[in-house]
Amino acid sequence: MNEMFCTVRRWAIGPFTLMAILLPFHSEAAAAQAQAKAASQPASKGAARAKSKAGPRAAATTNNPNFQKRSFTGKDGETLEYWLMTPKDYDPKEKYPLLLALHGSGGTTQAPSALGTDEMREKHRWFVMAPKAPEGWSWASARLFSERIRELKPRLPLVFEAMDALEKEFSIDPRRLYVTGQSMGGVGTYGALAAHPDWFAAAAPVCGAWDVEDAPKFAGAPIWIFHGGADPTVPVDFSRNMVEALKKAGASPRYTEFPGVGHNSWLNAYAMPELWDWMEAQRLAAPAGAPAK
Repeated sequence: MNEMFCTVRRWAIGPFTLMAILLPFHSEAAAAQAQAKAASQPASKGAARAKSKAGPRAAATTNNPNFQKRSFTGKDGETLEYWLMTPKDYDPKEKYPLLLALHGSGGTTQAPSALGTDEMREKHRWFVMAPKAPEGWSWASARLFSERIRELKPRLPLVFEAMDALEKEFSIDPRRLYVTGQSMGGVGTYGALAAHPDWFAAAAPVCGAWDVEDAPKFAGAPIWIFHGGADPTVPVDFSRNMVEALKKAGASPRYTEFPGVGHNSWLNAYAMPELWDWMEAQRLAAPAGAPAK
């Protein structure tokens, strides 16, 4: 088993209190292989649940030909590999959105496949950044994880530095920075919001988990949460409880639960054109400062 993340097998629905019997998240390697077969076409809404098995992370976060592999070295000397898609017919005189797409523990993300088709590139002229978290790293860590998991070094601070560099290199609209992620990347999506809630114009965590106590921190950010109703790896109550916590904090989160779908609900979520239409409609009233600074 991949031991980067853990899932809670027993929890109290109560006021969002989790009883921590913490076990490792299953690897997404098998699910990653399944999504690779569908890399060039949207998934059907009846996507089957994933059967997770242990395995190494994929070498590339995406194999979509519209993405180019790049690297960035941060102020601490760490190097980040990432894959970047530039907008179709890029014009430096225009401003474009930037989507941060975070992979799961299998090492790949379905978002680039969904957005990298000719049709979607025509409709959504975005930068899409898909960074790599090497084996043994996390995106972010929540208090609900075990102490050993929380001690893993998070990758998001370096990702934020790289995003800041991209804003300097390209014509990116700081009012339209978006974030999404699947499974471990869903955790990272919440982590990005918790760290810098005023930096992202919209977020879409898919089958993720986070501390509900942090909901007030990012209650002001537009968020659309997705989960499979039959997820055996990350229990759906993580998302249900976060939705309720956000509502109690005064937010109006969108939530889509796919009945009978297992852990690979990203196939369903990212195949929804309305997700990307909704995301593109979101923008900050004024750009926030870059979190890397």
